[in-house]
Amino acid sequence: MQSRACLWIQFSRNQKEREMALMEILQKRPRAWLTLVLVPMIFMATMSSGFPQEVVTTIYIVRHAEKLDNSTNSPLAAKGIERAQELAHVLQDTGLTSILVSNRLRTQETAAPVAKTTGITPQPLGSPAEIVNNILADQVGGHVLVVGHSETVDNIAAGLGVDGVPELKPSQYDRIFLVHRIGSEAHLTTLRYGDPTD
Repeated sequence: MQSRACLWIQFSRNQKEREMALMEILQKRPRAWLTLVLVPMIFMATMSSGFPQEVVTTIYIVRHAEKLDNSTNSPLAAKGIERAQELAHVLQDTGLTSILVSNRLRTQETAAPVAKTTGITPQPLGSPAEIVNNILADQVGGHVLVVGHSETVDNIAAGLGVDGVPELKPSQYDRIFLVHRIGSEAHLTTLRYGDPTD
């Protein structure tokens, strides 16, 4: 209940209602200040930047799962199929609205369990620039899964406005780069899923 109240406070448009709700929580739950210590900063941020009025776009960038071999259009290995299923499990409650993949079979097979779970048809795009342009033009306010390659996830993230995503090593498969675009600003969170890799 506290978490719902916090979200209501954060996104309420009426400042007086936010203040009254906060006081009510603090009166009913004396220890609530421990979890609400950041609320004043949220108030300041919402007042100064207009955050509640900004549209938030959420992008999950992953590399394809483990591939079978080094051929140009390799399918997934058995381990990769397992990782793809794990990705579908992790993302099943995120409210995805779009899935973007490359023209390579391994990205499409990685996205397949997510597509089955969500009922979304993956859209193949040829280059990182095409993916970025699609997100910025057509996916504003959505929740987008992007399945790329070790040498493209960093370019996609950079194109969306976040720094610090390295080009992945050949052995790295378990990263999820979560990007939140709020207006013209972008924020990065790095997560991991499935069996750990380097």
